[in-house]
Amino acid sequence: MRGAYCYLPILPARRGAFLAAQWLSPLAESRLIPLFDIPDPVVRNGETLEKHFAKRAKGIGEAWPRSRSVYVDMHNLPSEVHMASGEHPLTFVFDLLRMQGARAIPVTGTTADRHPAYTIAVRAITRRDRRGLCLRLAREDFENRSTLADSISEVLDFQGLSPAECDLILDFRYLVAGEAGTLRGLSLEALDISRQLGRFRNVILAGGSVPEQLGKQDQGQLRSESRVEFSLWAELIKTIPLVYADYGVVSPTYVPPKRAVNVPARIRYTTHAEHVFRRGRRADYVTLCNELIASPEFSGQDFSLGDLRIHQCAKGIVKPGNPTLWVGSDLNHHFEMVSQQIWQAISASGNAGHFSLPEPEHRPYLQPDLIAE
Repeated sequence: MRGAYCYLPILPARRGAFLAAQWLSPLAESRLIPLFDIPDPVVRNGETLEKHFAKRAKGIGEAWPRSRSVYVDMHNLPSEVHMASGEHPLTFVFDLLRMQGARAIPVTGTTADRHPAYTIAVRAITRRDRRGLCLRLAREDFENRSTLADSISEVLDFQGLSPAECDLILDFRYLVAGEAGTLRGLSLEALDISRQLGRFRNVILAGGSVPEQLGKQDQGQLRSESRVEFSLWAELIKTIPLVYADYGVVSPTYVPPKRAVNVPARIRYTTHAEHVFRRGRRADYVTLCNELIASPEFSGQDFSLGDLRIHQCAKGIVKPGNPTLWVGSDLNHHFEMVSQQIWQAISASGNAGHFSLPEPEHRPYLQPDLIAE
């Protein structure tokens, strides 16, 4: 699967992200592979861990075609969490994904980032499925250049895999404006160290610039944040064939709430250079949609199913629905925008030959019934 995608969105394994993936156009779908990060479980109303993780596995299996690979991580899982049977939650989820026919690939980190039980579970999964693994390095891992090579080699040796059987993610997590120049040098050093170890299956540069939350101070305001992660990748792709990764319209620091909360109306809309945010009261969602479709940044109702739903909500054709549907609309627009933008940048760089993307499936698209409540 070397070069089989150019975009890897890192997403919480929740229904909004599942919907956004199901609404993808065939062309966008052919350009990306998602990484679903299963968050620290929040179990409510007598729900068991088994039901909680089974719901995540079912969502992943239904959101993504069985013919395509998909990455699955649990990087924030507390070490004390285990199933009633005693097995590791990652093992439980991969057993379910295997039964669904999903081509899932486990994601792990360095020994400083992952509990030993997690890495043991990954080793058992890779030996059974033989699809390799994805090594996700945190910023702290590659900021320490003196130990980076040893940290990567330690993971590969324990898993019994070569670089050619592994994908490598340099994950900066949250990025702020003004960091791109500094992080470019750090990226080049980390990439040089990784090349000395061998040729990895895919090398991915990841980060996100969506803030953790839109506070009350943003109520009724138009806020924008530069897409620092794209600026950094766009500079490097001119000379290095890197896969692009981001966190969609969700913050890299996002943590699911431990209790039910009254979510305000929000639209997180991606443009070529920025994330544009609108926030209002829960009852203001239709107003926010009308503001967006009247603005110059709106891509038009035919751009994506997410844009179509925003337009239909503004015109009263569909009801606003719940925050999960809002996330689905915003994320779906983001996927379509970014996958197009990434491929254009790769083509302009002359690096398109390093990617072997599958042919898009021939199927109907932009059907309003797909986004009906």
